[in-house]
Amino acid sequence: MAIVHSEYVTVHVLKQDGLQDPKHLSIEEFINGGLKEFRGKDEIKLCWLHIPVNHVAWAERCIQSWCDAMEGDSMEDLRLKQRPSLPEHASIPWHARHMEPSCSASKEARGVGEKNNEYESHAAQTSQVNDNPKQRPLLTLLVPYMNWETYGNFCSLHSSYQDSLGSTRTTESATRSRRQTGERTLAQSLSDDEKSLHPRRTLDQFYYPSLRDTASRDRDQTISKWTSDSSHGEDSRHDVTNDSRMIMVDQLWCWVLDHKTMLSCFPSGDLQYTSNGEFIDLYTGIQHKWFKHNNIWDAYSTVIKETFTCLFCQENKRFIDLVEIYRWVISEKAAKQTTFFQSFSSAREVGELSSEHLNGHQELALVLEIADIIDELNMMRHLIQKQREVLKSLIMALRKLNPTSDSNTDRTGLTLSIQSNTVAGRGQMNVLVNHHEGLTDLAESIKILAQGISGRSRDIVISTDDDVLTITAELSILKSDAEYNHKMLLDLLNLMQTAAALAEARSTTQQGRAIMLFTIVTIVFLPLSFFTSYFGQNIFEITGDENNPHAWDLWRYGSKHITYHSR
Repeated sequence: MAIVHSEYVTVHVLKQDGLQDPKHLSIEEFINGGLKEFRGKDEIKLCWLHIPVNHVAWAERCIQSWCDAMEGDSMEDLRLKQRPSLPEHASIPWHARHMEPSCSASKEARGVGEKNNEYESHAAQTSQVNDNPKQRPLLTLLVPYMNWETYGNFCSLHSSYQDSLGSTRTTESATRSRRQTGERTLAQSLSDDEKSLHPRRTLDQFYYPSLRDTASRDRDQTISKWTSDSSHGEDSRHDVTNDSRMIMVDQLWCWVLDHKTMLSCFPSGDLQYTSNGEFIDLYTGIQHKWFKHNNIWDAYSTVIKETFTCLFCQENKRFIDLVEIYRWVISEKAAKQTTFFQSFSSAREVGELSSEHLNGHQELALVLEIADIIDELNMMRHLIQKQREVLKSLIMALRKLNPTSDSNTDRTGLTLSIQSNTVAGRGQMNVLVNHHEGLTDLAESIKILAQGISGRSRDIVISTDDDVLTITAELSILKSDAEYNHKMLLDLLNLMQTAAALAEARSTTQQGRAIMLFTIVTIVFLPLSFFTSYFGQNIFEITGDENNPHAWDLWRYGSKHITYHSR
């Protein structure tokens, strides 16, 4: 793959006579002269502009230049989508910066598609759009998606970000390859315009944006322990190396500028994971498919489908099957849990529950590992839920921009049909059925709403939702299995705690018996021995025999010896 530096715009053009080779222009070249080459040309069927980094200022300049009529606060809507939206003096971690996931059609664009239900009318509309550019993009979509990166490359990129912000915090060093130039460019951009660049985020940084230091959590990703190219034994699965893969959460920003042109911003080229063809990244996946469509809406829907399903498509499963790795790891944890339970049960049966069997250190460590797995699965499910919400918003926008001419589908998303029912005594009656009424399931809602979209884009968005549902179901099953193992381990720890308490109670009982014996000896037998010794003396006061010495004589004799020895 050719090096694509972050300050460049890549232009892909599909003309009437076929797909043209992509052109790489700097943003200045694109704004000053590149526009005239690509805008308003009848021979151009579709045009895809791409900026290989999430940079608000660069995207704004391209959009403002393409849409000549845009002035002043015309891009204020994009700025309002930036999160977190806090006072300027608030200290915010750099990885907390992101766009609110959303999809919206501009007010100028609403109703445009309703006047052009058939594709043949798009040509006339396109000419009108190019002659009189819109003040805003027709459609704006902002959404997160999952991507791969190696741990070493992430540390290198993270270090560049920290250095650009003047941080003294050090991170693990990594060997820099040809990515170095791009990373320096990003770091300089972050230093010059701190709010414009949106850095790449790890899974934990996405879900915990207010957590300032995620270094330990980033090193502890489950996927990283099982995706190193280095040869390790089973005991080394706890170690993360520079070539270990980790899950990143990148952002797709995508605009429909007019009925021929779309603009996208997301990490690509050397600023994201590359694997010499083993992994088909998002940019490559879109490159292979976008030009196979005849209109902008079908091409745009394809971009969204690739974004949502890139990591989970069959081609990329041959590289890394994320779901299968988590399934195997959870299975391994379940096997350990079973082993611990069997060991505890066997020791209890033979009455050899020693402190080694009851300390619970290994079991507790396994509980924490499974808790991390559950947390990661929950993060991914949360991200996918955000994607589905954006997908539904996209469908609502496409219903306005690219509506179907089907008379059975109205503008509010209600699918109507006529059914013939036979009523006793009244003959056959036609009943108007509203399939949307009382509908609560999001999947069915999306399918019904999509019926109001024209062309292949309808099938594409429905297929996208089906794929996303499949991914969600797989993650839910994994989460359920992990939660079950987590519960079983907690139950085992409770049993061990109960057994330890019983053992302690038995020990306490034995100690109580010893104390009772000591008490009996000290309270009963010692006084008896004293009295026996005292009254057994042959002294006049006890025997009454005048031949026996008096008690005073004995004590006086003893005191003399005591005084003598003390001297």
